[in-house]
Amino acid sequence: MKTRLLGFLTLTTIVLSTPAFATIDSLWTSPSTYGYKGPLLNYSTNRAHYFYVLDSVAQRCRIYHSESFSQLYSFPLVCGTYTYLYTYYLNDVDGNGHPEVLLSEYGYPNYSVRIIDMLAGTVVRAWSQSGYSYTVRWVGTTMGSSTLKLALDLANTSSPYPYPSVLLVYSLGITGVADGLAAPRPNTPGIQLEQNYPNPFNSSAIIEFNLNQAGHTVLKIYNQLGQEVAKLVDQDLKAGKHVVRWEGVEVSSGVYYYQLQTPEGTETKKLVLMR
Repeated sequence: MKTRLLGFLTLTTIVLSTPAFATIDSLWTSPSTYGYKGPLLNYSTNRAHYFYVLDSVAQRCRIYHSESFSQLYSFPLVCGTYTYLYTYYLNDVDGNGHPEVLLSEYGYPNYSVRIIDMLAGTVVRAWSQSGYSYTVRWVGTTMGSSTLKLALDLANTSSPYPYPSVLLVYSLGITGVADGLAAPRPNTPGIQLEQNYPNPFNSSAIIEFNLNQAGHTVLKIYNQLGQEVAKLVDQDLKAGKHVVRWEGVEVSSGVYYYQLQTPEGTETKKLVLMR
């Protein structure tokens, strides 16, 4: 507000200003000069666990953590005329502990779909056929089932328009994982959570971890629905190496997750029980 005296008249000028983008948490500039960018969501919660960049110059797909924006994965693109990523990622179809993306390649008239492992950049599965177009329509679970399914629209592009099509529904052989357990995060400084051994196991599993500083530590086991099935540690621990055994006698065979929570952060890994 500015005030000026003009004789006996006081003139008041009100200056209004609105802060631009006042609600933005952070700003992020991707390294590509151009290319498609967007979120990769958990299908069950619609939360963004990752951001992706299709780097058209380097011909690579880059995957970033949704909070820290640190790069987690980078793999080459197998490009058609146009390449797109589907909105939702997949929870470890090939069993290597890392998620996958659904990649669509548009090269008229033959459109293809691939499942790409984020870590290795390898093709887990592909749908491509001359004279046909594959389009991702849906990823999720169906009523009465917790198994993740993929639906593709298969159109016969060699036929007169409009192209006749069918809906193909595939079971991906994995269970939808609750929000927070499915998204790998960068290694947390100060925490060294080792892979359990043996893995798979049929009687007991050994879990080792190392703490750089003392503090309250919690180690829990979750099933694929995100439900807690065991609490192995919930106490103050000294810095150094610790070894914990999980018997798993009260649960059925399947994939589980063990999560270590410390004052320095949280880490999660997968283990498999086979009887």
